[in-house]
Amino acid sequence: QYTTCNYSHPHFAINFTHSKLITGDKIFTGPAYVTIEDIPTPLVLPFAFFPMSHDRTSGILMPSYGWMNNRGYYLKDGGYYFAINDNIDLSLIGEIYTNLSWAAEAKSNYYVRYKYKGNFDIRYGITKEGIPGDSATFQKFSDFKIAWQHDQDAKANPHSRFSANVNPLGMPPQVVEALSPAPAADARYPDPACRALRSALAKHFSISEENILCGNGSADLLMRICAALQPKNVLLPAPTFSEYARCVRLFGGTVKEYHLSENDGFAITNGFLQAVTPDTDMVFLCHPNNPTGRLCPPELVAKLADRCRDTDTYFVVDECFLPFTDGVSALPLLAEHPKLLVLRAFTKIYAMAGLRLGVLLGDAALLARIAPYGAQWSVSTVAQRCGVAALANEDWIPQTRQFIRIERQRMTAAFAACGLTVYPSDANFLLLRAPIPLAEPLQQRGLWVRKCTNFTGLDDRFIRVGIQNPAENDLLIQSIQEVLHG
Repeated sequence: QYTTCNYSHPHFAINFTHSKLITGDKIFTGPAYVTIEDIPTPLVLPFAFFPMSHDRTSGILMPSYGWMNNRGYYLKDGGYYFAINDNIDLSLIGEIYTNLSWAAEAKSNYYVRYKYKGNFDIRYGITKEGIPGDSATFQKFSDFKIAWQHDQDAKANPHSRFSANVNPLGMPPQVVEALSPAPAADARYPDPACRALRSALAKHFSISEENILCGNGSADLLMRICAALQPKNVLLPAPTFSEYARCVRLFGGTVKEYHLSENDGFAITNGFLQAVTPDTDMVFLCHPNNPTGRLCPPELVAKLADRCRDTDTYFVVDECFLPFTDGVSALPLLAEHPKLLVLRAFTKIYAMAGLRLGVLLGDAALLARIAPYGAQWSVSTVAQRCGVAALANEDWIPQTRQFIRIERQRMTAAFAACGLTVYPSDANFLLLRAPIPLAEPLQQRGLWVRKCTNFTGLDDRFIRVGIQNPAENDLLIQSIQEVLHG
């Protein structure tokens, strides 16, 4: 029997009666068949071959195929993978469409354990849309992109990461207690419907259980939304959380960015509302926005929901950071807006990033369309247990808000005194602009802040700082003062 399942009794496997093992190299078998949950399937193989190499291997990357309305059939992400060594690799890939659009891309990842990691990406392509020869509809444009991301390994300096926006108070005591080993419960498969957790969430949000979908963090639920609904034209404010655009593009969608004004402190205004048109399939709103920390006025959120309803547009409101603020949730709007989706997470407010637990709230029929695009057991038993425990602590969110409010006000004044531009924030992080790039000098001092160069409209003078405990915040303030003024 051969399987990649980690359980002692695997729930899927390839079974065979005869095999030959070449130790550390490969396995050959005779006739083989696939079983799922110990039930034989009609999938039969005349023979099987399983390599046993533990090293990365160079080889051909098989392309995926599909159809796009404006470009035709395509082959994409095919090419060749070079496993250069244990620290660096290179992928040369391309894509081609039947309307003769094409793109070529080189991607490289590098990693030095306990020190740093990063990736480099260069891409060039020609995109054609519309009917050739028809000047009214035909468009042809080129796309050139170079991106480089370099990060310190989290284990290199684990106590000085101001790039993380997790609750500085840590986990609630109830969650710590719920993490205690429970061998009997954890030996069983988790409840795929998350019934106990959804019951607790329904009480917490004053909403019906059928309007709640749990997932493996908010990233899992974002991916499910785009996989299920596959929006083609999506509107985003810019700058904002980059994962929205990544998920949209992964499923063939196009992103239109509405650029927020620095003169307005990157606030979301009525201009964003006017950018929603009947051609818009989906709108994402990060509330409060990331990396700015700005809340959208509740009356504007309501107008956006109404506008999306009138244009038959999906409206996704990401409220993962809302519990840190005094802002108003979009949840009361769900009843009259069937295409509204509200995203929440336990990651930030309850410091449960490693447990992966996210929540999507919306119309029951819409959630039923989205749910199948995730794994059946996507939320672990431990995560479900900890989620129920976290919700039981009703004082945690008010206590956190009070702490963040005091530290945010103190840090805003201190950073301004250092000569930094501090943009208004309602959240547990601050967007700063310095006269010179600060990320690298601070990294050399063991302080890791969030560089903002991959956010649209921001350059290397911008950094985002997550609020930590007072001692760490003081250390950051002092370090910035020393970098800028000696």
